[in-house]
Amino acid sequence: MLRACAILSLTFVAVALGATPRVEAKPEPAPATIKVGIMNGMFKGIPEPLIKAGGHQFSSLFQKFTGLPGGVEGEEEYADLAKKLKDNQIQLGVVHGFEWAWISKQHPQLAALVVAVPSKLPQSCIVVNVKNEAVGPVGLKGAKVEIPFNMKAHGFLYIEKLHKSCPPGSFTPTTPEELGPDEALDELVKGKTVAALVDQSTLQGYQKNNPGKSMKLKVLASSEVFPPTVIIYNAAKGGLDEQAISKIRTGMLNASKDAQGKAFLFLWNLKGFEEPSPAFAKLVEDCVKAYPPPARK
Repeated sequence: MLRACAILSLTFVAVALGATPRVEAKPEPAPATIKVGIMNGMFKGIPEPLIKAGGHQFSSLFQKFTGLPGGVEGEEEYADLAKKLKDNQIQLGVVHGFEWAWISKQHPQLAALVVAVPSKLPQSCIVVNVKNEAVGPVGLKGAKVEIPFNMKAHGFLYIEKLHKSCPPGSFTPTTPEELGPDEALDELVKGKTVAALVDQSTLQGYQKNNPGKSMKLKVLASSEVFPPTVIIYNAAKGGLDEQAISKIRTGMLNASKDAQGKAFLFLWNLKGFEEPSPAFAKLVEDCVKAYPPPARK
C-alpha cells in the first residue's frame, strides 16, 4: 500500500502543520509553491481518479494550513527527481526506500526528512502450491511466475535480479491483466498456476483471512527486506529554510495524533512516520549492496 500511502502521506503534512504553530525569527523567503515530486511507480494499480483526488486534496490542505500553494507532480526516473530537488524545482521528494539507497550515494546534499512506518517492512516472495517439489526458483523448470497487476516496485526489482541470476529458462515472469494478489494465491491453491510473486504482507493477510487455503501454499523464495518509503529534501543552501523543514518534520511525526491523519494511517496500513534511525540507515546500506544503482542512461 505504500504507493498509495506516498501521495496520502503528503496530506498528513498539510493536516499536521496546522497543529504546530511556532514563533520564530523571520525566515528566508519561501518558494511561491511548495512542490512535491512523487515517483510514479508508487501508483501502480491505483485508479487515476483516486490519484488525482489525492493530489487535489493535498494541494488544498497544504494551502489552508501554510498559506502557501502546494503542488504534486509525478516523476518516472529517480535521477530526474533528485536533480529537481538539487535545483530547487521541487522542494520535497517521495521515493521508494531502494531509490533513496541509490540517491543517497549519488547526491550527499540530499537528506531523508522522515521515514514511513509500515505494518511490515517491504519484502516479496515467490509462492507455490505445497505439493510443488521445486527446490528454489531453478526448480520451476521454466514455469510462469504470475505477478499481480499492483505488485510493488521492490517486487519487480527482486524478480528481475532473481531472473538474471538463475540459469536461462528457469522461470518466466508474467504480468496477467486484472490478476490481483489474492486471486493469484487462489489460483495456486486450486492448482491452476505454478507460482506467484506477492508481497510478504499480502501473504500474511491471506493466511490470516484464509487459514484453510493458506495451508496449501508455501514460500519458495524470499527477497531481502527493503527500506520503506522515505520523504527527502535538499539539505544544502538553496533548499527549504530550516523553519519550513522543522514544521514539516514535526507535522509528519505528529500525523498519528491528528484525527484525519490517524484515519489515513489506518486506511493505508501505516503506523506513522519516524525520523531516520540507525536501523533504517543499515537497511539502506544493505539495499545498495544487494541492488546497486542502475547504469545511468
